[in-house]
Amino acid sequence: MKKKIVLALLLIMILTVVGCTPVETPTPEATEPVVQTEAPAPQEEPVIEPIDIMVGTLKGPTGMGMAQLMKEQPEGLSLEFAIEAAPDAITAKILSGELDFAAVPTNLASILYQKTEGAYRLAGINTLGVLYVITDSTQPIESIDDLKGQSINVSGKGATPDFALRYLLQDAGLDPESDVTLDYALDHASSAQALIGGEIHAALLPQPFVTQVMMKNPDLVIGLDLTKVWEERVPGTTMPMGGLMVKSEFADANPEAVSTFLKAYERSVAWVNADPKAASEVIAEVGILPVAVLAEKAIPNSNIVWISGTDMGATLTPFLAAMESFNPKSIGGGMPDENFYYFQ
Repeated sequence: MKKKIVLALLLIMILTVVGCTPVETPTPEATEPVVQTEAPAPQEEPVIEPIDIMVGTLKGPTGMGMAQLMKEQPEGLSLEFAIEAAPDAITAKILSGELDFAAVPTNLASILYQKTEGAYRLAGINTLGVLYVITDSTQPIESIDDLKGQSINVSGKGATPDFALRYLLQDAGLDPESDVTLDYALDHASSAQALIGGEIHAALLPQPFVTQVMMKNPDLVIGLDLTKVWEERVPGTTMPMGGLMVKSEFADANPEAVSTFLKAYERSVAWVNADPKAASEVIAEVGILPVAVLAEKAIPNSNIVWISGTDMGATLTPFLAAMESFNPKSIGGGMPDENFYYFQ
């Protein structure tokens, strides 16, 4: 009996000890505190404003070559165009410094370079020979010698067409003052209308007036292509009639913009020559020529080109030299220096 009591007491003691022993619970491993951070705000691309460029050009081939530029603005540039009927209006804008680019006759480019003391330079040639003597059946003309004793309407005394014709007359042994009557009374548009109406019998006209008069009066014919006559009499040269000037200050401050513009201009010239129909619609829409059908017919005969770099000087220098030999005033008093040509 005593043994049972002892065993019972021992059992109670064991259970009491076990029940009082604290139970260890596993502790979680230490972890880094989670820090809530805000997602960075997306960075906005800086807005780059396009560079404003003011372009002056003439109605006719010099403006026709810019048709694509007028239709599709090159990326990064904002172009505005001043389309003028006469070189005098472009000259005034150049002298006031308001144009960044200007399309002008090549001899005028030389004059303006020297007059502005290099404020504008020549960036490229955009038009070759576009001059023709147009005549009716009453005055047949087949060679420069046939002009002797004739009366020819010439628009703009002292302009490139006038100097070019008088140079060729003199080269052929004819006196421009006595052997031929050069009538300066009418401008190109008036001369064209007078030819169409039979009021005059012969005139020196550029494209697109040549196409215009022959469309409206089928009795009119091309008597002389002055470019061909020039190339025969001055071998190894041609007649670069139009060029593109760039403002030196603008070019120095914005060389990349100038490069973009000139490359786009070159593409525009290629597009106009490759697709006269599409180009003619733009040309008429912006007012370079009055109607698309005239532009489409004139483009193939307008010698629209883009000549830059060293080829520019090689093409133009002989022509300017010929003009200087005839009358130094025709190119500004003398040949322009080497800085006349703008190279990228």
